[in-house]
Amino acid sequence: METTKVTISLNIQANSKFIARNEKVVREMVELIYFSKLGLRKEDIGGWIYQLTFKHTDEDDLKRQFSELLDNIWSTADGYYCFVESDVDEGPDYLLFC
Repeated sequence: METTKVTISLNIQANSKFIARNEKVVREMVELIYFSKLGLRKEDIGGWIYQLTFKHTDEDDLKRQFSELLDNIWSTADGYYCFVESDVDEGPDYLLFC
C-alpha cells in the first residue's frame, strides 16, 4: 500500500446567522468521525487546515477514498444546516476533487 499526505483547507459555515453554533459541532464531528482515521495531527484540531494521511493501493483508490470523505463531510454539514468550502494541496490532479 502507498501512503499519500494531503493537506486540506476546510471552511465550514452556517447557512444562517441564527445557527452559527452548528459550525463548531460540524467541525468537531468531522475531526472525530472522519479525520481521526486519517492520522489527524493534534496541532490541526480546531483549525482550518488539516494534514491527512491516506493509505491506498493506486490513484483510483485514493480518488475514491477522498471523494467518499468529501461526500460524508458535505452530508454531515448539510444535516446541521451548514455548507463546506474545501481546497486541497497535493498537486494539480488532486485539486480536481474539490
